[in-house]
Amino acid sequence: TAMFIAKLLICGMLQGDCTVLVDTKGLFRSEEQCRARIEEMVTDLKPMMPYMQMFTKCEKPGIPV
Repeated sequence: TAMFIAKLLICGMLQGDCTVLVDTKGLFRSEEQCRARIEEMVTDLKPMMPYMQMFTKCEKPGIPV
């Protein structure tokens, strides 16, 4: 079965510095579960980083971003 991991790419709006955040909760069995986890992560982070751009991805382990 395919497994997915949630990733966020967070970038500053002025300098464009970016950081990749990888979920530490583990792998998800479906892309839908992964997307739900990404929504949780964005909801938690957005108030702390209101001016950051966030790009999201559910990817299969072993496949680079």
